[in-house]
Amino acid sequence: MDDPTYNVPRREILLYKFQPSNNEANRAMELLRAIKHTTFLSLSEGIMGILILAFDGNLPTFPNLIRLDAGIDAYLGWKLLPHFLNNSPNLEVLILKKEETEGLPLDRFFYFEPENVPSCLLLHVKEIEMISMTGDLDELEVIRYLLKNSKVLKRFLVVFNRIDAKVKKYLQKQISRFPRGSNLHKVEFC
Repeated sequence: MDDPTYNVPRREILLYKFQPSNNEANRAMELLRAIKHTTFLSLSEGIMGILILAFDGNLPTFPNLIRLDAGIDAYLGWKLLPHFLNNSPNLEVLILKKEETEGLPLDRFFYFEPENVPSCLLLHVKEIEMISMTGDLDELEVIRYLLKNSKVLKRFLVVFNRIDAKVKKYLQKQISRFPRGSNLHKVEFC
C-alpha cells in the first residue's frame, strides 16, 4: 500500500496526518499576528493544533476581539485558551467546541487555570458556549474555572455529545453546583 499510515494504530494516524512542518506552523502564527485587530475570530481545532506547534509563549494581543470561536483539540487540549483569554481584553463571547477523537490518552492534558484571572472574564465575557462536551475531567475543570471567574456572565451553555442520559443528568447536576462569579442563575444544557 502507498498509504504511509498503514499498520499505524488509530491514535497515531490522527497525529501523523496532522504534522505540519515548523515553517507551516510559523506561517500560521504570522497570519494570526497579522489579523490581531479583528473583532471576530474563528479557529478550527486543526488550526489551534498548528498554532500550538508554533507557540513560543508570545501570542499577539487582540485589542478589538469580542467573539472567539475556538476548536479544542482532544490531544493537546486547552493549552492556548488561557493565552487567548489573557490577550483578548475586550472579549464578550467565547464559543469552545471540543473535537471528538477516539482513542487518545488524556495524559497530554495541559492544566488550564491561568495564574491571574484574565481581565476579559472579570469585565466583559457575557456569553460562553461549550459544544460537544463529553464530561471528561478536563472539560469539567474548564467549566468550573469559567463559571467561577466570569463576573458579568449572562449565559452559559453546555452542549453534550454522545453521552448516556443518566451520565448527562449527573453531569448537569454537578455543573449546576459549581460556584459562580456572576449573578447567572442557571446553566443551560443541550
